[in-house]
Amino acid sequence: MIDGKEMVSDGSYIPAEVSRNSWIDVEVEVEQSMLSYLDDLDQELASQPGFKKPPIRTVTKKITTSTTDSACGYIHHGSKRGVGYLLEATVDCKHGIITGADVFPANEKESLLVLRHLERQKKQLGLSMEKVALDRGYDTGAVHRGLELLGITGYIPTIRFPNDPSKYGFSYDPQQDTFICPMGQSLPYHRLNCNKSTGKYLRCYQVQGDVCQKCTSRKTCFDTTGVRRRILASSCYPAFYRGHLRVNTPEYLCMMRKRKIWAEGSFAVMKREHNLLKIRKRGILAATEECLLSAMALNLKRMAKAIFSAIYPDKMWAETMIPQPIFYLCQTIFYKGIMPSEKVLDLPMDCNTLTGSVNL
Repeated sequence: MIDGKEMVSDGSYIPAEVSRNSWIDVEVEVEQSMLSYLDDLDQELASQPGFKKPPIRTVTKKITTSTTDSACGYIHHGSKRGVGYLLEATVDCKHGIITGADVFPANEKESLLVLRHLERQKKQLGLSMEKVALDRGYDTGAVHRGLELLGITGYIPTIRFPNDPSKYGFSYDPQQDTFICPMGQSLPYHRLNCNKSTGKYLRCYQVQGDVCQKCTSRKTCFDTTGVRRRILASSCYPAFYRGHLRVNTPEYLCMMRKRKIWAEGSFAVMKREHNLLKIRKRGILAATEECLLSAMALNLKRMAKAIFSAIYPDKMWAETMIPQPIFYLCQTIFYKGIMPSEKVLDLPMDCNTLTGSVNL
């Protein structure tokens, strides 16, 4: 039923059923520290040169919530605006079975949640995941590297960053983990830099020595106050680069098609047919229960269809290929065996494929 060979994961915003008049801005104290995607990834970063864990600071933030349901969060992303919850779900592409569903406040970031969401399924279900397709919102170096640490091949569309080094003529050598400038000079990996205000780590690549001082392109390459050319990239740029190499390959295009079918399609079906247009219960646990019931209903339908198609392949073929009125008329004749003339039919077993003769 589930093989884990091809899977898709995505998040969807589900509004809470609360009045607009109940929205309220509140100030809360939050701890600000290093962004944590996965425990194994945090340990790997800690072993790199230049790593210094920033001190935990307590800051005051203003968030929007509802007096009716204080556990929901506010989202403002494109056309999505309101208070509600974020449903993160993973679907197996073999039969469309939902293997995991986690619920968070809507103001949480999907890319920060997906790795632990997948890790939890591998540990609890003993599920072996080989390929996972995600959307463009997950295109970060940490997600690419986290998938590698989990033993998963990720397929993620690329984001066109405005400060991409290739835009200025720089190329990357994955074997040496080095950038090459247009003049042929190498910029090897130097150390990790931490942005204390955001908690993000960046890899610093820079030219060694005073080569840049004698370069003829120095004036157009970087600021005149600088000593040497530097490039700040993702903290997991090698994995980020390897993930981008898979873009537009046949496997990538196949996984993107399946992502549209099973990820976006599953959310659409749950919202349209399984009472998930809005979260009607209060609190994160009750919202999780509501989402799990909707996912369970969809799983039961897809499991029944998968089992039925394995037992009666000819019947599933006939229902797919033959127009519905003719197919159901044939079913009626086969099961009832009565014609309008009240004569009993002696029908063969393969009537559902519209073959055989009728003896009056």
